[in-house]
Amino acid sequence: MRAAPAFIALAVICVAGCGKSTGEPHAGPPKTVTVSATTTAPTPAAFAFPTAATQNTTRIASDDPVAVAAAAARVVFPSVDRDTHPQMVVLVDRRDWRAAIAASVLAGPPLHAPLLFSDGQRLPPATRRALTALSPRGDRDLHGAQVIRIGDAPRPPGLRSLDLHAHDGMGIDGAIATFAAARQGRPPRQVMLASSDRPGFAMPAAALAARSGVPVLFNAQDSLSEQTRAALTALHGPRSYVIGPTIAIGAQVVGALRPLGGVMRITDRNPVSSSVAVARYIDDQFGWGDGHPGHGVVFVPAGDDPQLAAAASILSTSGDYGPLILLGDPRSLDPSVTGYLGGIRPPTNGDPAHAPYNHAWIVGNEAAVSPALQARIDRLLQSTPSR
Repeated sequence: MRAAPAFIALAVICVAGCGKSTGEPHAGPPKTVTVSATTTAPTPAAFAFPTAATQNTTRIASDDPVAVAAAAARVVFPSVDRDTHPQMVVLVDRRDWRAAIAASVLAGPPLHAPLLFSDGQRLPPATRRALTALSPRGDRDLHGAQVIRIGDAPRPPGLRSLDLHAHDGMGIDGAIATFAAARQGRPPRQVMLASSDRPGFAMPAAALAARSGVPVLFNAQDSLSEQTRAALTALHGPRSYVIGPTIAIGAQVVGALRPLGGVMRITDRNPVSSSVAVARYIDDQFGWGDGHPGHGVVFVPAGDDPQLAAAASILSTSGDYGPLILLGDPRSLDPSVTGYLGGIRPPTNGDPAHAPYNHAWIVGNEAAVSPALQARIDRLLQSTPSR
């Protein structure tokens, strides 16, 4: 194993278990076309278009974070040969949305570990099937560990597990952050600070953490917690990017962050427009900076389940590399989202086949994101002739 920096000791880990399989049959790649057993040829309805996919969008049609996480993991890791299996997967209890968003950083470099959910101490069927299909190879630098268990998530049978728990005065978010830094081989230059009480403002941090490897810490609105202070100290005082307005993270917290490494706030008036602000933001060290044509977007409902952001975070780590944009009304777009999509709409000069293109992942069923809204997003992503 490579020599680890001194601060790796802050990430208390335990590797246990053995074996290479959960004992279930190996599943094939995810199916995109369903043919009824009672027909001899696919019918238009069997293809589930236009809501499963349009020319510029692909939908994961579920509002269940367990199912979304399993599907997203299989999209990025189809697991049909050695090179398409992940080294590790992350397992977190679906009841702890803060731990799940914090754990999204482990989908970033160097681990690239997709996230799956337990339901308390139970492994839901979708998670069991995904674990069998993904069959993680194991990380040699972590004693062959195949699963990173966050907090009290169960230990999958037949797989070697590495356990992360809160420690040294930090919460589980701090433990995840210090472990991620240890695997990256250096303290982070940036962290994101998200609201522990207003999940809508915290959701965009999951995709950015997964893409960049910048960890997420949580704090309440009124004052900087001792757990957050301990984590920032252990991380050697990185610059903090506060995600959300003062109703999420107050001015007193921002003031306390300044002497600990500096601070910048990224926000707008509500969770939806704030997600656009996060997608647009960039400075010389940090951010998506996605205000130009030719990239991806991940759309997630802003509703009552912040776990969907963590479930979809792996989609931002490869392929389209898209920021997470929240959707409010299931039938219409917030003006901030319309403006953002208009700004990234690719123009064409001559042959449109040579133009940059956009693609969107849409997470949610038709009750959360209507087919009409999906069609509108598709049109706004379409390239247009330049004038």
